[in-house]
Amino acid sequence: MKTTKKSLFLSLLLMLSLAGCDTQTAKNKSADDTEKIKQESRDAAVRIKEGARQAGKDVKAMAQGAKEGWNEDKNALDLNTCSAQQLTALGLSQKQASLVIRNRPYKSRNELVSKGVLSQQEYNDIQSKVTAK
Repeated sequence: MKTTKKSLFLSLLLMLSLAGCDTQTAKNKSADDTEKIKQESRDAAVRIKEGARQAGKDVKAMAQGAKEGWNEDKNALDLNTCSAQQLTALGLSQKQASLVIRNRPYKSRNELVSKGVLSQQEYNDIQSKVTAK
C-alpha cells in the first residue's frame, strides 16, 4: 500500500510538472504572438504614415495646379504646341526655346524648372504667359 501511495504521489507529481511545461509553452507562444502583433502594428503604422505623406504631396500638387489654373492667362502659349518663334517673343533666347521644344511633352508648366529647362527666375518671368495642355 505504501508503494502504491508513493507511486501515486510520483505519478501526480509528474503530471503536475508536465502540466507546468504545457503552461510555460503556452506562455511562450502567447509572448511570441504578442511580439509578432506588435511588430506588424509598427510596420502598418510606418506604411500609413508614408501613405499620408504621399497623399499630402498629391493634395499640394493638385492645389498648385488649381492655383495655376485660376491665375492662367487664357491666351497663354501651350508649351506642347508653340513654336520657337512664339517662345522667343516671350523673352526666351533661341537656345532656351529649343530646350523647351526638345523636352516636350509637359504635364504642367512648372516642369520647365523640374526638367531643368529653365531656372526658377526664368520660369517666374514667363509662367503667367505659358500653359501645358
